[in-house]
Amino acid sequence: MVKNKELSRRVWKDNKIPEGFRQNTMHKFLVKICEEVGPREAGSAAEHKAAEIVKDEFTKYCDDVTKEEFKLAPRAFLSFTIFSPLLFLIGLPFFWIYPIISAITAILAMFIFYMQFLRYAEFVDFFYPKETSVNVIGEINPRDDWKQTLMFSAHLDSAYQFNFNLYMPRTFNYFLVGLPILLVIYILLSLAFFISSWVFNVPGTIFSYFGIGVAIITVPMTSLLFFFKTKWTVMGANDNLSGIAIMQGIAESLTLNKDLVPKNTKILFCAFGSEEAGLRGAKRWVKGHKDELKKKPFYFLNFDGVAKSDDLHVINKEVTLGVQYDPEIVEKVIQAAENIGIPLESRVLPFGATDGSAIVQGGFSKGASLEAMDIEKPEVKRWYHTIGDTADKVESEALDKVRRISLEFINLIDKK
Repeated sequence: MVKNKELSRRVWKDNKIPEGFRQNTMHKFLVKICEEVGPREAGSAAEHKAAEIVKDEFTKYCDDVTKEEFKLAPRAFLSFTIFSPLLFLIGLPFFWIYPIISAITAILAMFIFYMQFLRYAEFVDFFYPKETSVNVIGEINPRDDWKQTLMFSAHLDSAYQFNFNLYMPRTFNYFLVGLPILLVIYILLSLAFFISSWVFNVPGTIFSYFGIGVAIITVPMTSLLFFFKTKWTVMGANDNLSGIAIMQGIAESLTLNKDLVPKNTKILFCAFGSEEAGLRGAKRWVKGHKDELKKKPFYFLNFDGVAKSDDLHVINKEVTLGVQYDPEIVEKVIQAAENIGIPLESRVLPFGATDGSAIVQGGFSKGASLEAMDIEKPEVKRWYHTIGDTADKVESEALDKVRRISLEFINLIDKK
C-alpha cells in the first residue's frame, strides 16, 4: 500500500503529464522545482535547494540578487494542535474536583490557539528547535530615476498536509466553528460550577450532569486536533510554486522586452521562506528593510495559490488576521486586468493568511494578493494543503493571465 508520505512527492497526479496539458515556461519552471526538490518544509534543506534554483533563475533577469537567511522555529506555528487539546484533556477531570482549574486550562488552550493561529504570533516558539530559512530577493532597476518601488512576492516552502482537508473537506468549517463554541460553553460551565459550589456552597449536581454531556461531545472533537496535520510536507505546486513561477515569468518578460521595464519604478521579486510556518520570512524581511522601504513610495502584489484560470480574484481583506488592503490598489489591480480584457473580481480571504498580511502588518498597506482558487469549495479543499497539490492542478493559462495583469499593473504604478 502506498503511503500518503510517498504520494506527497508526486509531481503529477499520475506521475506523468496529463494528455493535452499545455505548459508554458512558467509552468515548466514550476515542474523543475517539483522534480529537483519536491516538498519543501520551512527551514529544511529542500527549501534552501529551491531557494538556490530561484536565485539562479533571478540572476538571468535581475540587476541584483541577494539571499537573506533568518532563524525560526518552523514546527511551532501549528503547535496549537498539540498544546490546546492536551491542556483541555489535562484539565477535564478537575471539572468535578476543582472546576476553576479546568476553566484555566481550557482558557489557556484557547489562548494558545488564538496567539499561534489567529495572530500568527511566536507565543510558544521557544519550546521548539530553531532552523535557518531563507528569502531570495531580485531587483530590476528602472530605466530612469528611481522614484518608487513595486514588489512582487510569493513563498518557497510548502505546507504540512492538513488531514482535515483531505478526509473531511465538507465538515472542516463546521468543526472550526463548533469546537470553539463548545469550549466557551465548557469554560462558562466550569466557572459557574466553581462559583456556585465553592463560593456559595450551592449543590452543583446539575453542573456535573451538564459537564458530562459537554465532555462526551468535546473530548472526541478536541482529540481530533492531534491528527490535524502530518509531520511531512506536500508538493505544493499550487501553494505556492505557482506564485514563484509567475515571478519568473514577469522577470523574463521584462528582460526580453526592455520597453516593459518601468521608467521610475524599481521592481523587486521576493521569494519568501517559511510562509507556511506563520509568514515568518515576510515578517523578517519587512522588519529588516522597513526604514529603507519608507524612503520612497512602496507598492506590492503578492501571489498565493494561482491554479485555475476561471477562478482568478484579487483579495481585498484577510479575515484571520483582520488585514485590509488599500482599496485604491485593489481597484488598480482590477483596472489592470480590465485593460487587457481579463475579468477580475475582488474577494475576502475567509481562512488563513498570505504573505501580503505580513507586509500590511509591517506598515505597508498599498498592495494586494492575487489568488486563483476557492478554498471554500470542498473539491478544492481536498487538494489544498494535501497530497493532491500536484503540478496538474495549476493551469498554465492561470499563470499567464496573472503575468499579463502584473505587467499592466507595473505600467499603471509607474504612471502614478
